[in-house]
Amino acid sequence: MENGMSFTLPKNPPLFFYAFILLIILTVVALQPSILIKMGIFTESILSKNDLVRKTTLLEIKILRLIASIIAASLLLIMGMWKKIIGYRLIKKIFEGEPVFISHSWYNKVLNHSFFVSLVLVVISFVYILIAKKVFSQEVINLIDSEKGVVEIGSFVINFVSFLLTLYLFVKEKTVPKKHFLLIVSVVCFLFAGEEISWGQNFIHWETPAQISKINVQNETNFHNMLGYFADHIYTLGIITYCILLPFLWRKSPGWNVFINRFGIILPSLGLNVGFLLIFILQKRLIWDLFPSSYRMRIDEIREFLCAIGMLMIFIEYYFIQKRTKNRVTK
Repeated sequence: MENGMSFTLPKNPPLFFYAFILLIILTVVALQPSILIKMGIFTESILSKNDLVRKTTLLEIKILRLIASIIAASLLLIMGMWKKIIGYRLIKKIFEGEPVFISHSWYNKVLNHSFFVSLVLVVISFVYILIAKKVFSQEVINLIDSEKGVVEIGSFVINFVSFLLTLYLFVKEKTVPKKHFLLIVSVVCFLFAGEEISWGQNFIHWETPAQISKINVQNETNFHNMLGYFADHIYTLGIITYCILLPFLWRKSPGWNVFINRFGIILPSLGLNVGFLLIFILQKRLIWDLFPSSYRMRIDEIREFLCAIGMLMIFIEYYFIQKRTKNRVTK
């Protein structure tokens, strides 16, 4: 670990704060079904013939717009009361202190092992999406990316391995904030693993309870397909925030660095951070429009599989950081 100069909150709102408020206001404006359709966001869900999916998505958009409006109003209020707010002891405790960066050279390089693993996986996935229908029979394609195919089962295995690894790291971790964070991630990975196989229904084939069947768009015993695809949208937003946005803020903003470190949040290396950006290029509507031969390929499931691998890589990186740090101390 490497410490930076002690950070104190500025007397006036920083330029970044104004830019963030503007971004939130633009988000409020953009969160309308007609605009989202033009942008290719939520298009399939908004126009879905399934009433549950369509109504849930429209309600989700309204809720997101309300939340964004509240955030924008709150930020404007904070901006107006900035000098008073930065004087509060709790605010100083959370945001002020010494920024701490990870000093391992490979962690701060774009072209590290994690980047190349991500790049190879994205390229392989992209090539598969483009050539699958031309090269493989429908039976082989189903074997690879159907609900019970290699991709879905692979996601279960990767998430379960992440659960075991983060649980191991939780037991070994000495610092309390990181210990809490690892426990939360471990639980989340266990939930992700269970959801991927509908908690065993994909293998045991029990009948979905009637009450769940009514609100589950795929008639399965899981949470992420209930009430349309709300949970899937939250998952995507969470991955973008945790794996792409937070690492950028942690590296570029001393205040965010202190805040993130205060809660023990473990982030990907710079190379893996860029790797997640590559993974999110695999957008269904974009690829379908550019490459019509890929139409109806299950691109979302492939992207989720790569995200699961990326999440596992974050904690493999942390494992090696801890191991190398321990070796340095021992020497």
